[in-house]
Amino acid sequence: MNLRTFVQQYGAEAAVERTVRVHEQHWHVKSFDGNRFTVIHGPLRTQGIIDERMWRRCRVIPSFEEVQSRYLRIVRALREVCLLTQTEAASAVYGLALSGLNFAGSEAVARLGGAARSVQHAFAHRHYRATR
Repeated sequence: MNLRTFVQQYGAEAAVERTVRVHEQHWHVKSFDGNRFTVIHGPLRTQGIIDERMWRRCRVIPSFEEVQSRYLRIVRALREVCLLTQTEAASAVYGLALSGLNFAGSEAVARLGGAARSVQHAFAHRHYRATR
């Protein structure tokens, strides 16, 4: 979800202490004042400003707990079909949301062909359960 839609639904103060992606870089929202966000980036804590004109280009990254609660069925399918643990399955879905299609994840997810291939396989075979 882009930052403009997020602010319209939840308010600007809800975006503080969240992570946003701007031009393929992850920035941590530090504060909101008026119509712009103050953000910091990287280990050097580089500061920046995101004004209202750039809100559509920014994507709010969900937290790990939000991914676990929002994508319950696909996490369960990954656990049952691909025989992953709860943490491996949730981190595969979180990695897809965070990094995109090239996320490899844990060794078990990487052996399945990456997070995208494992989610695709789990979704296609979600009615069949593997035996442990």
